[in-house]
Amino acid sequence: FAVSLLLNWKFQCADFWQLLITPSALIGSCLFLLLFLNEPILSHALLILACGLFAWYTENVFVFHYRTHEYQPYALEHISLYINLLSVFFFFSSLYAARIFLSIPLIYLIASGTVVSALFSLQLVLGSKISWQRGGPLLFGLTLVMLELFLAVSILPTTFFVAGLLMAIPYYLMMNLTRHAFYNSLNRKVILRNGIIGTLSFAVTLFAAPWT
Repeated sequence: FAVSLLLNWKFQCADFWQLLITPSALIGSCLFLLLFLNEPILSHALLILACGLFAWYTENVFVFHYRTHEYQPYALEHISLYINLLSVFFFFSSLYAARIFLSIPLIYLIASGTVVSALFSLQLVLGSKISWQRGGPLLFGLTLVMLELFLAVSILPTTFFVAGLLMAIPYYLMMNLTRHAFYNSLNRKVILRNGIIGTLSFAVTLFAAPWT
């Protein structure tokens, strides 16, 4: 509601929907994860984190629309990438937790994960201002890869937090590399840096994860 108010309820504009995805996913994924957190400290920490991120995002939306001269180029794109990364972690952790604790059929979880993955991919395409001829196939490809990763991670005998992290790491790498490709800044240095970050993140997660 707050973001829609800042954007003057311009439903007909692509920017309206593109900027609405990040806060909606953040709040929705946090509320979903709260269902499975037993520790009050973790629940309160999650709420504080969500409020802080939401305030950070809405402040930049305000600056982008009403104080354009103060806006730093690509600030919202970078903020959205980091917030979406946490939202992916929260949401997919919750999906795996729902399967463990609520015994929800895998097909329903797959459908939910596909819709959310498609929304994040759509936001990237809309935010990059590229044609559907170029962005459409990539949207489909990113969503398909996330679906395959979800199925692969779902068979691993580990906790739902680790499973969510194993989904968040490749999401960050794919979105970051895709964003660089859209802005024609993808080069060997960027690929090498992201490859190192991804490899180290996976290694630390896999070695430190509890396997049951």
